[in-house]
Amino acid sequence: EHYTKYSDKYDEIHKTLGYNEPHHVVKCLLNYNFEKSIEICDFGCGTGTAGVELKQVGEFQNIYGLDGSEGMVEQCKKLGVYKEVAVNKVGTDPFPDGYEGKFDVAVVCGCYYFGHFPKEATRAILKTLKPHGYYFFSIRDNIEVEESLGYGKDFSDLKNEGLIEELERIPFVKWQGLKPSENEPQTYFETPSHVVVFRKLN
Repeated sequence: EHYTKYSDKYDEIHKTLGYNEPHHVVKCLLNYNFEKSIEICDFGCGTGTAGVELKQVGEFQNIYGLDGSEGMVEQCKKLGVYKEVAVNKVGTDPFPDGYEGKFDVAVVCGCYYFGHFPKEATRAILKTLKPHGYYFFSIRDNIEVEESLGYGKDFSDLKNEGLIEELERIPFVKWQGLKPSENEPQTYFETPSHVVVFRKLN
């Protein structure tokens, strides 16, 4: 409900906050020189910022999107960059029919945080990938987040179980806006983050 309420202003708000995860995730993805015809799913797609970069910069043709907010999904549909976009609470809801083993690449931007993806999301997303499919996602360098939400342990378990390998972890800075009051100027602070690349092993 929160995201649906602000869906029409979401992109403007995120520009103010310095939301740059989609740019860094897509930039990393482009280094792998995938065919333009691969099937990509943007999990937690929001208003489609990553989808736009994948389409316009990467020239990918088959982009799908899932998000837990109806308002966000409606904004995505207006873009015309997604082949299909649907409402889905990733890690909680079952995925649409035909999603298991469907995708060559999965992307997630800014969803590994409080109030966003549960730790179950990673395993669920991996099930939608083909064998040796790629998973690109952004995550903040925050031990409290990784430990309290169980992300870090789940990543380690997946590696120990032989389900994934981590190919790289690329640092970037997420800039966040802070405006204490109407009379004070906009200021920004750095949040160290990474783009992480997993490859599914089977």
